[in-house]
Amino acid sequence: MKKKLLIVGICISVIIFALATGSYLLYQKPSIRFLLFVSEIIKPAGFEKKETVLKLKNFDTPMMIFTPVNNKPGKYYFFLHGFTPEAYRHPTLIKMAAAISCTTGRTVFVPFIKGITKQGWTLAEVAEEVGNIYLDLRKQHPGKYNAFGACVAGTGLLVAFNTIQVSDYPHKLLLYGPFYTGKGLVDYYNKAGVVIDYIVKLANAINSDAYTDEQKNLVGKAILASKPGTTDREMMRAILGDALYERIDRTPVDNREFMSIDEGSIFTKGKKLPDSKFYIIHSSTDDIIPYSFGLSLHKFLLSCGLKSRFAGTELFGHSRSEFSISDSYKEIMNLIDFLDDLFEEKDGS
Repeated sequence: MKKKLLIVGICISVIIFALATGSYLLYQKPSIRFLLFVSEIIKPAGFEKKETVLKLKNFDTPMMIFTPVNNKPGKYYFFLHGFTPEAYRHPTLIKMAAAISCTTGRTVFVPFIKGITKQGWTLAEVAEEVGNIYLDLRKQHPGKYNAFGACVAGTGLLVAFNTIQVSDYPHKLLLYGPFYTGKGLVDYYNKAGVVIDYIVKLANAINSDAYTDEQKNLVGKAILASKPGTTDREMMRAILGDALYERIDRTPVDNREFMSIDEGSIFTKGKKLPDSKFYIIHSSTDDIIPYSFGLSLHKFLLSCGLKSRFAGTELFGHSRSEFSISDSYKEIMNLIDFLDDLFEEKDGS
């Protein structure tokens, strides 16, 4: 009996050791670590997050910096935040920055872009501001750069980098839920029968001349109160009041700056193209920017002769970064292959 118990104990120990060893080896893969981080199965650790002020040539701006303990000197990620009141402090962006930093060992810079958050912003002003901040960062912290942007900020990265020399482009650009042409996106929003997240309507109203300053203040409060995920329309109605809520919901999206974004904004005709690689992730369940727009951007990049990879998935929603690992084995394997390529470090990357 004792001998049998000993054998059982040894077998259990071997199984536990094998599982532990397998888990450890899997965790060494950057793609697996990243998926575990963004799914919140494991909390990113081993990095320092600090808020500082970036000293620029013409002005200073706040910036969040994520520095891993095992930092790779001279290797960085440049993050562009979106059109959200939390800007560079948005919780989903913070989680993504921490995951990228811990996964890659690169320092992540997330500067505050003033032009994105002000009323009456113009595409040209924001693109110039982003381009200048990126170039100043490169001067202050020379090295190899990758970049990340989500939603409008994903496409905004391309527009901003179109203002700089191709030699200064990041080596790799990760775009999460971007779009191709602004006019096409606006036309989609105004298509009969299409229901879009209310945050799109709020973003349209805050930059419209059709509303008074008092009404825009209410819109700003509503945007500040919104949370990641599908916007709570009843909460928005409570903040705005019935009349303003209904008016904003009925008003067609007509943002002139979005509509001006096209292939010419992304790459100026006749300009030399960058030797960069583009990685686009887009969810088929995206309720803010449809899946087809990210796919169209991917096809456009390929048509230009650029290197682009596209990962279409149901695992990620636009406004959330978590997913269930049991959702789809095949999709996870495809995503792992995509992420392995993204996180691979070679000379010059």
